[in-house]
Amino acid sequence: MARPLFLVYQLVSLCLRLTNLCSGDDQQFVYSGFTGTNLSTDGVAAITSDGMLELTNGTLQRKGHAFYPEPVRLREPANGTARSFSTSFVFGILSDHVELSAHGMAFVVAGSRDH
Repeated sequence: MARPLFLVYQLVSLCLRLTNLCSGDDQQFVYSGFTGTNLSTDGVAAITSDGMLELTNGTLQRKGHAFYPEPVRLREPANGTARSFSTSFVFGILSDHVELSAHGMAFVVAGSRDH
């Protein structure tokens, strides 16, 4: 039984390597916590000691942002055609006053941090 499982592992590994070779200039990143991620933050945004990204801190009328520090190219350099991308994330909104809350989160794609 161990031999067929090993062959499946080898086949999957080979397919993953071929996918990486064919995909070209893919940019991938995975955050399992935000400690040491080099995200660019502003406002009241902070990374907590346990690795959580905190965009608000309970201060009234204050917010924060977090940005991936490097540009993600969404067009092919050679011909300008749009590249596809996908994302997934898990987040939680915790509030001291559930009935008064107005917290939220937005995923934004922008040409620069200034837009």
